[in-house]
Amino acid sequence: PFFAGVAASADAVIMQDGVAKRGRLVSGNYFQVLRGSMQLGRTLTPADAIAPGGAAVVVISDGLWRVQYGADPRIIGKEIVLRQGRFQVVGVAPAGFGVGEDIATSFWAPLTMARAFGVADPWSGSGEYLLSVIVRLRDRSAEPQVRAWFDTWARQRFPASSDAAPVAVRVE
Repeated sequence: PFFAGVAASADAVIMQDGVAKRGRLVSGNYFQVLRGSMQLGRTLTPADAIAPGGAAVVVISDGLWRVQYGADPRIIGKEIVLRQGRFQVVGVAPAGFGVGEDIATSFWAPLTMARAFGVADPWSGSGEYLLSVIVRLRDRSAEPQVRAWFDTWARQRFPASSDAAPVAVRVE
């Protein structure tokens, strides 16, 4: 009842032309939860993230679009190479899009494409993945209740000595 939306993401760093590029692998509703809109094309959607290895699509940052692709407005629908996979560009995010560290992100691809980026696959069951979770509250006044619930849940779910316990929790 407190949440208007929940989305997940994981870091993906790739080398491209000798330069490290930081990406985010995101759940299909990531842009909807953040209420993100694109300056070109569209956001990723739940239909892009139905099954592991599914849609090889990507949203690129304004910076990557300008520097790597010369701000070509015809980039939408074109395939680009990320790591060693081919991805169809479906959107260009506006400058400064994101939350916190997202601002330095070069691209966003479906979390279901984790294997293509050499990132631990959340569906493998190995427990070796690090996910960031974003929650949009229906009502900001519920924040203290949600924070208390989460703290209790985390203590019950992850013993103090657990390597799987959340590394950091940030409420913005």
